[in-house]
Amino acid sequence: MFRKLLIFLLFFFCFSISAIAGDNASSKSDNVTKFIETLAKVKVTTYVYKEPNIKSKKLRRLYRDSKIIVIQDYDDKWYKVKYNNVRTGFVLKKNIEMRYTLKKEVKRGPYQLKKLQIDLKSLIQRFNFNMTESKFFLDMGYVPNFGLKSVKKFNGTLRVELYYFWNIKKGVKIKKKENPFQDLLKQFLEVVFFKMFMEQSKYYEIYIYDKNKKGKNTELYAKLRYTDMDNRFFEIKNVDGKIWDYVESNVSLNSLFAEIKS
Repeated sequence: MFRKLLIFLLFFFCFSISAIAGDNASSKSDNVTKFIETLAKVKVTTYVYKEPNIKSKKLRRLYRDSKIIVIQDYDDKWYKVKYNNVRTGFVLKKNIEMRYTLKKEVKRGPYQLKKLQIDLKSLIQRFNFNMTESKFFLDMGYVPNFGLKSVKKFNGTLRVELYYFWNIKKGVKIKKKENPFQDLLKQFLEVVFFKMFMEQSKYYEIYIYDKNKKGKNTELYAKLRYTDMDNRFFEIKNVDGKIWDYVESNVSLNSLFAEIKS
């Protein structure tokens, strides 16, 4: 079950951009705004339609405050959206709040850094959404989640700070401390690193902060650093997991995410 979940999530993260590009390429209009999957919020209860027309077939009902993934700004009235992770349809713009994803991320700083912040926040939200919708969470009542603390660039270093915590249903007690999602979480960090590589820098760092049960206090859990070298990139981009051969860490990579900290 974990292997299937891992394969699905990695496919979802790593190939979403190419899938969207394929959708956009077939668009009727050349001036359509393109999105790299952005999580949005439903303002009022509405529907996903098969075509950008309220008389077309209703594919799914969306309830107020639920989340939906916008993949294309289709025209003045409609967004093209993805639901159930694979199916697409159209939702009226007036019923969608796009700034849900952009509230805290749009701050001062270079455009590319803002874009990275938005990209990472959307990636994390999609990861958390898939985890909480998984059969494992339904059956066992706990899954790991991430949060974005900050994105900083200084002195040739690009640093992403993440929160790491467990989403646990009320009343659920975790008996086993061994983390069944260890490989998945490390694969997720690989995706974060590769998104960071879009921003030019000498050093790429990921700081992971462990949240306590109430989420009020945090402690530094791990510091990871990758040093940019041209010959390395061509090597790691073609081999899954190869990046870890070149990541410096203050903790053993074998012990990273090995145990559940609830």
